Amino acid sequence: MIVIILVKFIIPSLTIINVIFYFIGEFSDKTAKSRGWGPGITWLGRLLWIIPIGLAFIGTCVNVKMADIYVLVEKQHGIKFNNTRMGDHTYELTSSAVEMKEETQKQVDEIEA
Repeated sequence: MIVIILVKFIIPSLTIINVIFYFIGEFSDKTAKSRGWGPGITWLGRLLWIIPIGLAFIGTCVNVKMADIYVLVEKQHGIKFNNTRMGDHTYELTSSAVEMKEETQKQVDEIEA
């Protein structure tokens, strides 16, 4: 439970605070004038931070439909993870990857013939 709280709430909130302090300190108008930067350089520096952080936020909000990783592993490698509870690392071999490759090769040979 502590890991979930840490990953979902504490780390993102500290990251947001860090980014805000970084913007205030590094790319503020006062700092830009003291360094002799024009507005173009200042905004380029700001955008180098704003765009990746914004895209990362969008990436966490948008849910792309994908196959479950456990289904893919079972289909491609013949390993079925039990995954009944958190921390359950047991698995069953439904078929080996070598056998699956041989079956696939036979199917390809039949199609070509």
